[in-house]
Amino acid sequence: CELDLHIDVKNIEFENFSATAILGNITMADNDWHINKMQMKHADGQVKFDASLKNLDDTVSEVHLISSMNVLNIQKVFTSFNNFNQTTITDNNLEGILFADVAVDFKMDNKTTIKQQDIEGVVELTIRDGAIKGFQPLGKLAKFIFPKRDFTDIKFSELTNKFIVSGHEIYFERMKINSSVMELYVEGSYFLDGRTDMFIQVPLANLK
Repeated sequence: CELDLHIDVKNIEFENFSATAILGNITMADNDWHINKMQMKHADGQVKFDASLKNLDDTVSEVHLISSMNVLNIQKVFTSFNNFNQTTITDNNLEGILFADVAVDFKMDNKTTIKQQDIEGVVELTIRDGAIKGFQPLGKLAKFIFPKRDFTDIKFSELTNKFIVSGHEIYFERMKINSSVMELYVEGSYFLDGRTDMFIQVPLANLK
């Protein structure tokens, strides 16, 4: 069975996710699906992606996805994807404009549920005019090292880094965070179950 379908949809809604102006092409051959040059407006920005979906059996598919995201409201992205099935940092904690290039492989069941443990990929991420609000791990750091500083609302002009995703672990390379509270450097891993394994460097000038 073969299929070649042109997509031109005004809007789509699924649970918390919504998008408009959806354009692209979908082809299917021998039960393998290919999504080509798909684009849509989502979370106040633009998303473009190509993907392939291979059915491994009746219940699980293997997906390869390449995407670019521009000028997205990061809070709305987290809301749309139900905070990516984690509760450590949520749409209530984040503000900012998101830019990203994504290349990931994962498995998905026939209910479109992504198997987190099988995700492998790389995300090149930039957040501009960002803010982190009420994030508990930073609050604990503040009480321990900087008891006189307010970490409940941290603003930063731009944050750029590469994130490597492997199952429940997200590893990020050393990055500089120049915020309204302090300047620091962070490197390490964040786990979606809330665990962290991070190296934090604080220049001595911040201790004044």
